[in-house]
Amino acid sequence: MAPVSYDFPVREWLNNGWILAVSDELFWIGGLGQLRTGTAAEVWTPDFFDSSLDNRELSNWSLQISPAALERAIEYEFKNQTLATGLVAWKTDEIAKVHFRQAFELIQSRIDENQQPIKKAVPWVFREGQTATSDKTEWLIQRIRFGLRAARCSPARLYGRWDLNKGYLGLSPEDFVVVDGDILRTMAVAGTKALIGESAAEVEASSNKLRSDVKEQAEHQYVVDDLETVLKTQTIVKTLAVGSTEVRRFRRLLHLVTPISAQLSSSILSSSDAIWRLVEALHPTPALGTAPRDSSLSLLRRIESFQNVARKGFGAPFAVKMGSRLESVVAIRQFRWEISESDAIKIEVGSGCGIVKGSQFENEWQELSSKRSAVLQAFGLSAESRKPLGWSVEIIRSLIEAGVRRFVVCAGARNAPLVVALETMAKSTTGSEPSAKIEVNSFFEERSAAFFALGLARASGLPVAPVAVVTTSGTAVTELQSAMAEADFSGVPLIALTADRPKRLRSTGAPQSIDQNGIFARFSEVSLDLEEGEALSPAVIAASLSQRRPMHINLCFEEPLLIDRDSLNGPMWNLSANLNVPSATQGNVAAISASEEVEFKAALKRRTLGGGAAIVGSLDIDEREEVAKFILRHQIPCLLEATSGLRGDNRFSLLELKAGDRDLQKWIQTSRLSQVFRFGGVPTTRVWRDLDDPSTSTQTYSVSKLRFSGLGRGQHFTAGSMNWIPRLRALLNIDNSFSVANGTESEAQLLLQDQASDSQLEKVFKLVPQSEPNFVRVLSEVIPKTASVYVGNSLPIRWWDWVASRNRSMKSIYANRGVNGIDGQISTALGIAAGSGCSELWIVVGDLTALYDLSGLWAAKLLSGTKLRIVVINNSGGQIFRQVLKSAPCGSTPFENPHSLKFKNWAAMWGFSYEHCSDTARLGHLSLPDRVVLELEPDPVATEEFWRTIE
Repeated sequence: MAPVSYDFPVREWLNNGWILAVSDELFWIGGLGQLRTGTAAEVWTPDFFDSSLDNRELSNWSLQISPAALERAIEYEFKNQTLATGLVAWKTDEIAKVHFRQAFELIQSRIDENQQPIKKAVPWVFREGQTATSDKTEWLIQRIRFGLRAARCSPARLYGRWDLNKGYLGLSPEDFVVVDGDILRTMAVAGTKALIGESAAEVEASSNKLRSDVKEQAEHQYVVDDLETVLKTQTIVKTLAVGSTEVRRFRRLLHLVTPISAQLSSSILSSSDAIWRLVEALHPTPALGTAPRDSSLSLLRRIESFQNVARKGFGAPFAVKMGSRLESVVAIRQFRWEISESDAIKIEVGSGCGIVKGSQFENEWQELSSKRSAVLQAFGLSAESRKPLGWSVEIIRSLIEAGVRRFVVCAGARNAPLVVALETMAKSTTGSEPSAKIEVNSFFEERSAAFFALGLARASGLPVAPVAVVTTSGTAVTELQSAMAEADFSGVPLIALTADRPKRLRSTGAPQSIDQNGIFARFSEVSLDLEEGEALSPAVIAASLSQRRPMHINLCFEEPLLIDRDSLNGPMWNLSANLNVPSATQGNVAAISASEEVEFKAALKRRTLGGGAAIVGSLDIDEREEVAKFILRHQIPCLLEATSGLRGDNRFSLLELKAGDRDLQKWIQTSRLSQVFRFGGVPTTRVWRDLDDPSTSTQTYSVSKLRFSGLGRGQHFTAGSMNWIPRLRALLNIDNSFSVANGTESEAQLLLQDQASDSQLEKVFKLVPQSEPNFVRVLSEVIPKTASVYVGNSLPIRWWDWVASRNRSMKSIYANRGVNGIDGQISTALGIAAGSGCSELWIVVGDLTALYDLSGLWAAKLLSGTKLRIVVINNSGGQIFRQVLKSAPCGSTPFENPHSLKFKNWAAMWGFSYEHCSDTARLGHLSLPDRVVLELEPDPVATEEFWRTIE
């Protein structure tokens, strides 16, 4: 019968159906559901010990279909479904091995008996596991699709039978009986070797070894002799032919196979019962039973009695009769499933092996394991026992090999494997070489943890080293969003290592099962969504981090989460002994392109002809000197922000704009400068933002390791993280004949105006000494030069850039200016302190910024040797809006969030001392303890007067 292409209702078939591969080009399928097209078929799938023909079923429908048509129908119904290995929590094999030993010893004793000895018997064992799914139909179709794919590259025949709650699927290498008209075909399949290698030479060597194995040959011959004997006794068999024994490959296993055929009497064509009785007579062959045959199956029933899993249909016939044709296979190489009351899916995988005189227990046990592994691989089920801890270790090792040494952990139930793995691995590296040592810091709250990790990464050295923040699932993951955005805009390789519930629970509304895949896609170079067993390549991590962008690694864990906790003492935990730490290599320096050189020369020409200025944002330590050389070489006026590390440098005493950005802003607005160069991070100054105005004639040229220009116009040169300094040097050293030493008249006037504005600023401070900007100016003179300073958003960083003393050059000034948010400022600062190892840290923030990160001081316990001075400038909320939104129709009041909160109790909660100061004269004489919250309270009237006077 020719195969037909038929688009049948797949989901109805999956509710109650069966499948049998007849050839490479034809499947028979059917079921008990209603289907208008198709014919009835007889299906016989008996239990091994109850092979009565009374167990036959008549399916409501059946049809023949090609493999291509079947796969097309499935793919049409399950669009865009990717194949995914099903994770199974396997029980230990120890109990099964005990039962197999009992069976093995029993059979050996029967082989050695003096009376009624046997030559061969086939014991069996089952491996038990459990999995779960929110969609049983989808889970089943995944297994069928795996089986269809496996059947394409193997002579084994796919078969299966199922209903809504239980079923089985198999790839049998053994035809039981095929009857087509008056021709019968069967085969003897016995004698097995696992395939070691895949090459043609290795396959041939394994085949020759199987052919010459006396034990395997004897086992096989028992089956051949039995089939021949039984068929000769059947009256409907006219002639019999036994073919030559050959070696056939079934995936990773080799078997001895002898084909047998017979011509039947013509009477069988008119008698369906005669065909079924012939099939019944052949069960069980010595391939699954005993040699010689035992009609009572007493030995096998004895073995069944002490098994913990019932044999059921394993090894019995799976037979289908359609019209005058009967197809049947031996139901082996299968897995079966049953859905429990709790909706868990119980899985059992059976395997059997022939025991003869001379059989070795461990060899036979290995054969059983190989057969079961082949089944699991064929149907996309995890072959090994679940190892969430072991998988976590492999993921963490990959991160370490890619350069990660610090992990910030927020522990929860779902990320328990990662937490346990990190804790154990950190202890194993105590006293190790720095290249193998890792550090783990624990947090209770994810947002602060992420910003702390951001600070660690920023201060971890050059190039910036990646830091991973580890969270549990659900809303915990969403708490990382702000830090991931800041990291992306700041060029910091922050890694979000998030635990997740299984993929199958997405869109089900199950607790903590939000779709975490790609949740940070807009802020990460790479987003990986992995399930247990999937590898994480250190090369992929390194390639991502080389772009100085964050990355997200989402790990989906099934329960139980610590099932392999007994493996904690294994060698995989010993990082110092086994870690593969790649040696540092210098990448090839990308050449400056011709177009970039042309653009840069054009910018220099514009500056020479029409005047220009440089605005320098945040710079890494190794960037600073190259930028300094450019400014000094071209003698260009410069606005040096505090985070550049160049502010107040004596070399720029005649070039630095010391009165802030107000005069520079006027020069640009009145088109008195034709070119502005920007170096480093996106500047804090409002001037740079105003340059985005299309009506502004001043051109911009920015050079940065970041991919952002911070503007919607102008030229931007991304030097790239790995080759930043060599490329910057090549760009800045371009010879340009238009360059002049002393700049232009417009620049000279700008510098003169700046001197006048600076003098006026000093006079204003004397008039309003208790104003907020003067508090910042005095504070900058109080802080020791050797201390590190972190200045928070939004007003403190602007005040510091404008009014902080330039008489005391301070190199270690930090701020979060990627997305200009006030989140996580204290946490970031403490992370920087922990990463840099500074002995003294001053954190200068506003009151609302402190309120945003009240939990940030949790990290202070990680800095036992660091002096911590937390300065909170309390102006009673949102005073920046009095300037930014003073022209709003409703005024700035709705934006200010006024309050009367003080920070004394906050300090006490974290064990800090507390000082309050509302007088700048007193500020310079305070004697501060090592850990203190210093609350500064400027006079709001004086601050208002400052603005009126300065404007």
